[in-house]
Amino acid sequence: MWVLALALALPAVALTVARLSGSEQRAAVQAQAFAPLAILLYAGLVLLLVAVSARAGSRALPVAAAVAAAVLLAVHAAWVAPMLRAEAAPTGGTVTVMTSNLLHGGADMTTVLATARADDVDLLALEEATPAALARLEAAGVAETFPYRSGEWGTVVLARTPLADEDPIPGVEDSLAVTWEGRRIFAVHPAYPRRTADWRAQLGALAREAAGQRPALLLGDFNATRDHQPFRRLLGTGYRDAAEQAGSGWQPTWPVRGTARPWGLPLPPSVAIDHVLVGQGLVATSTRTVVVGNTDHKALVATLAVDGRPGS
Repeated sequence: MWVLALALALPAVALTVARLSGSEQRAAVQAQAFAPLAILLYAGLVLLLVAVSARAGSRALPVAAAVAAAVLLAVHAAWVAPMLRAEAAPTGGTVTVMTSNLLHGGADMTTVLATARADDVDLLALEEATPAALARLEAAGVAETFPYRSGEWGTVVLARTPLADEDPIPGVEDSLAVTWEGRRIFAVHPAYPRRTADWRAQLGALAREAAGQRPALLLGDFNATRDHQPFRRLLGTGYRDAAEQAGSGWQPTWPVRGTARPWGLPLPPSVAIDHVLVGQGLVATSTRTVVVGNTDHKALVATLAVDGRPGS
């Protein structure tokens, strides 16, 4: 049993250390993305140690180890707990937004469009879009639902109502800012974390631009989770993760259907890197993820209440 205990404890402690360190080095960044999984590891460890203690007649070592594991379990639970508490939303109108990474244009565009229509999506952000993928959308009749578009490659925004003032976001690749319904919107796709220096720099640039331009909404594939320090700095500029605000719980969006295979084993969805972030004037009321064929990301749909109070 002690071999099994070590098999649970070592990766769990590694995830805890990575999360607490706030390090932006490549190995730590990759470990931090999986930090919520430590909850499962510590829970299993506590149960195992309790069983060992009962079998051994409550010896000091397994009891102390179980207590330590329970404390670390509580720490990780505290990090996830905000995702479980919904906030009160203002009464009034709502808008629905959606983001979907298309995996270099290979995604099933029929599912993307069908999901957007079924959820009455008002604004749709696509990452890793290609002309071929957009052509498939056009053939499926996307213009009937989303007649307005910004962007031609990479990150593209589609909307039911006019888009204006398209600009690149300085220092953040494959990302653009547009004005929609009188609000500034950022559609984003910063660098993949294996390019650690670029990832760090681009998330930093995104935080600076968000603090300066004050967009009402940011959405896309952020390539970062709430357990990454640069993403928390971005939230600290005045934004809330829609899944947290709506109390939706942990919603991993990557990887899907065995598209990531460390050591040849398919990895289940375990990293929440696709986000909708809301600023002043919007409050998220619900979020959900949707599996889309032929891409490694789930799409994310968020419904947002519009706060019409003065100053909002």
